[in-house]
Formats: sequence, C-alpha cells, structure tokens
Amino acid sequence: MPSHPRMNNMRFYRPDSPQAAARIVALTVLADRDIGSSELELLDRCTRMD
Repeated sequence: MPSHPRMNNMRFYRPDSPQAAARIVALTVLADRDIGSSELELLDRCTRMD
C-alpha cells in the first residue's frame, strides 16, 4: 500500500465568527441523529432574526 502524505481536510473558521457558531450548532443538532421539528423551527426563526 503506497504511503500518502496526511491531508488536512478540516475547514478553518475565524474564532467567534458566525460561521464557527453555526458549525457548532449544526453538529450539536446532528449529534443525536434525531432532528426534531422543533429544532428545525427554532433554527429557522434564528436565521430570520439576522
């Protein structure tokens, strides 16, 4: 098996950026593998507030 240099495929977000916060929220919602309609409604309302 040929060796390949390790590639860093992680995304970079500036600390305290809206994108970093959104990534954390998205991962938290997906963590339990059961996205409820109330979670989606809350995210939708928060998005409209921006």
